[in-house]
Amino acid sequence: MESVTYGVNLNQNDFNQLIDILHKKFNTLSNKYITGILVKKLPNADILHANKPTESRGKTTHIAFTTKSRYFFNDILGTSFLDSHDDYDEKIELPIKVENSYSNSNEQSDDQEFIETHTVIWRIPKKDQNQLGLSKTEVNGDAFQRFREDMYTDDFLIVIKCTDSNINESYEKELYTILIKPDDTENYELLSNINTRPGAQLFEIENPKGNMEVHEETPPLDLSTTEIIGENIIYYGVPGTGKSYKVNEEFEGNFYRATFYEDYSYADFVGQVAPVLKQTEDPSKEDRLVYEFVPGDFAKVLKNAIQRPSETHNFVIEELNRANTAAVFGDIFQLLDREKGISKYTINNEKLGRYIYANADHAFVSQWLNVYINENEIRIPNNLNIIATMNTSDQNIHPLDTAFTRRWDMEYIPVDFNKLTKDLYINGLNIRWKEFAEYVNTTILSLNLMNSEDKQLGPFFATEHIITDANKFANKVLVYLWKDVFKHSKDELFDTDKVVGIQSLLKTFNNHPLDVFNNEFKNSFGNTPGDEHDE
Repeated sequence: MESVTYGVNLNQNDFNQLIDILHKKFNTLSNKYITGILVKKLPNADILHANKPTESRGKTTHIAFTTKSRYFFNDILGTSFLDSHDDYDEKIELPIKVENSYSNSNEQSDDQEFIETHTVIWRIPKKDQNQLGLSKTEVNGDAFQRFREDMYTDDFLIVIKCTDSNINESYEKELYTILIKPDDTENYELLSNINTRPGAQLFEIENPKGNMEVHEETPPLDLSTTEIIGENIIYYGVPGTGKSYKVNEEFEGNFYRATFYEDYSYADFVGQVAPVLKQTEDPSKEDRLVYEFVPGDFAKVLKNAIQRPSETHNFVIEELNRANTAAVFGDIFQLLDREKGISKYTINNEKLGRYIYANADHAFVSQWLNVYINENEIRIPNNLNIIATMNTSDQNIHPLDTAFTRRWDMEYIPVDFNKLTKDLYINGLNIRWKEFAEYVNTTILSLNLMNSEDKQLGPFFATEHIITDANKFANKVLVYLWKDVFKHSKDELFDTDKVVGIQSLLKTFNNHPLDVFNNEFKNSFGNTPGDEHDE
């Protein structure tokens, strides 16, 4: 990772905003490795005489670079050139690229956005230190001269120093230069916030081929807090086996939960651009309707994980297979392949990227996740666990395909009544819940029906307040068994001479609980309900 040196009043966030401007406006620059940016709000003194306000005086023919901005050109001119006191008349030709709009029909370029031209640069002796002058009308290339003639007071001049993305051993730098004018309202406002003091502001990346060399302005990037190995895991089993409890036992850190359902969508999961009513500062004016990115459940968690890298974040998806997972995950599916907890592959998602990287430490995140933030590249970080639960009894709602499941660890949660910490009796039956459920499960498995194993009762299928309330128990447990489990074989558990429907099931259980069951059940538990454990 490179070291960075900031000019006056310029910081990492400013640099990120500059990169965003450049990448938005020019595809050429998005494919370059930018090693330095110099921004100067042009004063009257740097403007050609013809473009100066009428009250201004002077006939300056160059653009001046002083103080720190002088060093921007050091690795092009040589470090000794600036401070030398020899031959101040020496003017060095400087190849530079300007926007194609400044070319004429006689000038050709393979680049659709920029054309190569040239200007000159030289030293200007001053009392305390040399300055640099850029541009002489009589020796400028034609395209650069037209570019120069388009400069007006308060325009922003941006000079970009870059190489090809894959840096070769020769490490030859190219210079690009553009103007941002006041009519480019959005970008001009961003630059105005950056350029709050006179003079040029600059951002330099030094030693791009070497190891990191830390300057006082830039502390070393400490990745020691990101050694968590995040995972994708699905806990599955029959209802009530304790899948959610397992999650809480196995994981620590920050928890976020989302429950999938039939109509749960990509917009709910990742986000969407939607109309939002914004209040105006002036109470006399009506609120205004704006369109902005509204983050979904996963986007919010991802942002927290990236902006708080020293913490573990657990995103729990309940009822995973109740939604169409392929449609819900969309491009996020690509991120589920992970190595040491970090996505092996990236996606580019501008809206999501701008949301999750806002106010993040871009230098840290870029090194940590190996992403180009300015291209809105996204990976899942290693401090984020994605944990899902699903009931196997619901597996036919939205089956998970192999491509999806192979990107997850899978753990089956078996039916285990030893997990129960209380010996609960079913109100009215005087039968332990554990014994009742185990008998029902044995009966289910004996039927050898398709997916019969998935119909079993887990130890936590019914909670204590259900088990100890006869009416609630009948409505939750017995109706489930009648309608879903023994739908086509009711006589395997129930006395179908006395119970013919849900109404008679509930009425009979309320009056004579054992009478709803067949003789096999009664023989297993006794024919007469007791009162000892009635509540």
